[in-house]
Amino acid sequence: MLYSYYVLLIREKHFHRLTKLNTTLALALPFATLVTANALARPKPLEGPIPAFVERVVDGDTLVVRARIWLGQELRIMVRVAGIDAPEMRARCDKERQLARSARYFVKRLIGQRKITLSDIRQGKYAGRVIATVTDKSGSSLSAQLLDANLARPYTRGRRKSWCPQSFTSPYKKTKISR
Repeated sequence: MLYSYYVLLIREKHFHRLTKLNTTLALALPFATLVTANALARPKPLEGPIPAFVERVVDGDTLVVRARIWLGQELRIMVRVAGIDAPEMRARCDKERQLARSARYFVKRLIGQRKITLSDIRQGKYAGRVIATVTDKSGSSLSAQLLDANLARPYTRGRRKSWCPQSFTSPYKKTKISR
């Protein structure tokens, strides 16, 4: 958009306006760069502990919680449990869907609609979601309990591995898919 404004000014021979625009841009650019750099910088993790109440278990590694962040201040947010990858409810194969239901049931039974503690809270890659270490009232880590029950895998970023068999029939296409 700025480029087309430049072209219009040059074409119409309004060089006096072009000079004013260049001066304005020269003054504003350092501030715009500073604001953009600060906006893009990731905030430092919040160490916690932050008390929270589980409102809903989405799947084995995602919860919707209401966290108390200040006196009289509560925040409703999705939390991804740090360090694990659990099967997804919206899976491509029946095996993963069954494992996802088992993981969700396990988490519901363990901490569903109870008080938990969040620590080492950091921004997730999806808007509106954070990544945190989740512990129950006894101090046990949710991720460790899911790993012990074989309902999750260790996750350290990168591409997630499939929970589906090497060769399965996709429910969306009637063709075999090989991995």
